[in-house]
Amino acid sequence: MNFDLKHTIEEKYGLAIRSIIKSDESTAGNVYIIETMSNRYVSKIYHDKKHVISMIKLHTMLAQKNIRAPKVVKTIKNEQYVHVKNRYIVVYTYVNGEKLGNLNLTNNVIEDIAIYLKELHQIVDNTCDLEMVSFDINLQNPFMRKSILHFDVTKNNIFESQSQIVFIDFDDSKYGLSVCDVAIAITNLFITKRSGFDIKGINIFLDKYYENMDELRKIEVPQIKDIAISWIDSILDGNNFDVSIIDGLNNKRNLISKIFNENLIRLKA
Repeated sequence: MNFDLKHTIEEKYGLAIRSIIKSDESTAGNVYIIETMSNRYVSKIYHDKKHVISMIKLHTMLAQKNIRAPKVVKTIKNEQYVHVKNRYIVVYTYVNGEKLGNLNLTNNVIEDIAIYLKELHQIVDNTCDLEMVSFDINLQNPFMRKSILHFDVTKNNIFESQSQIVFIDFDDSKYGLSVCDVAIAITNLFITKRSGFDIKGINIFLDKYYENMDELRKIEVPQIKDIAISWIDSILDGNNFDVSIIDGLNNKRNLISKIFNENLIRLKA
C-alpha cells in the first residue's frame, strides 16, 4: 500500500483511530478492522469505481428496506467513499456479534437465516446495477423469480447480533434467480466433507423459506441440484485452488446430487 490508510481515514472521517489491522479472513486482502476509543469499523479498499458505486447503492437500499447489514459510513464532507491514488476507500459499520461458525446451527437459527434470505429476495429490482449471474443454468421457466442475491452465503458471512441474524460482505452480490441463493446456502451451510449432509437442517431451512409459498416451492426446489452444481463448476473454473479445496467442492457436488437422486428433500412441507 503506497498511502497511509490510517492517516487518510482519520483526516477524511474525523476518527481518532487506536488501531487498524488487516483482516486475515479476507481472501481479497482488502479488508481492515478499525478501532477507535468507542467504536469499531470495517474499511474496504477497492480498485473498481463501478463496483464501489454499486456497493454503496446496494447498502443504501438494504438500509431503506430494513435488511440488517453493515451501513456505509460517510466522511466529514458527507461523501460515501474516498478516492486516493487509484484506490477507493469505503468505511462500513462493524457488526458486533457471534459468527455463525461459532454457534450451534439450531432450528431457530436455521429458520432465521431462511427468513433473512426470503426478505432479501423481496428486492426484485436492480437499480444498484449488480452483475447478473454469469453461469449457465439453462432454466427457462417464466415463473422463476429474480432478485438481489447475496451469492456468498457462508458461515463466515452470517452473524447473530442482538439475537438477530445479520449478513455481512455483500461484495459478491449478484442479480438473478432467487433460488441461486437457496442452492448456495444449502451447499455451504448443510453439506460438509466431515459430516456429510444435514438433511434435517436442509428441510427446516426450506420449510421456513417457502412457508406459504407451496406452488413456488414446487417450481424452484427441483432446480437446486443443477444450480448448485453449476455454481460449484463456476468456482472451480479457472481457479488454482489447493487440492483440499478442490476435493471439498467435488465432495459437495457429489452429496448435493445424492440428496436429490434419493429424493431426500421434501418438495412440499
